Amino acid sequence: MQCSYVKEDGSRCNAYSMEASDCCYLHNPNITPEEKRLAQSRGGQTAHVRFVSRLEPLELADGHSVMHLLADTINRVRMATPEGDIDTRTASVIAVLAGKMLEAQKVINLEVQLRELESEIGVRKSRDGKLSSFNEAELDEEIKKFLASVDEETETRIGQRT
Repeated sequence: MQCSYVKEDGSRCNAYSMEASDCCYLHNPNITPEEKRLAQSRGGQTAHVRFVSRLEPLELADGHSVMHLLADTINRVRMATPEGDIDTRTASVIAVLAGKMLEAQKVINLEVQLRELESEIGVRKSRDGKLSSFNEAELDEEIKKFLASVDEETETRIGQRT
């Protein structure tokens, strides 16, 4: 419900009224001017979280290590306040990190499939990162199969969402 306060120019206040009141917080006669002033001076300010211990750096070498980092970060953010409350900004950060976790899981799945594919066709990586011991035509065919299976999996997932 709209605040019932009428301004000097004759227009009504555009704020919503408080529960069990006809007025918004600012125009509520039951709230002292001192309480209103304190509330306005604190507007937009939240408690800052200070971390007690220093975090050790993590090596992010593959999808599994990224997934571990994201899960750890989400859990630390969730436990940041002693009361266990989560404000909307913190919840948004968790949502973004959870999305990144899903992306990391896709990368992990692709890494596993690539290793399996390499194993099936006998591809070996030498110390300098070059491929050896493979039949080029066979490799091309296996890559096409792999890409087709990824496309089918993506189409299936998209179909499940709709």
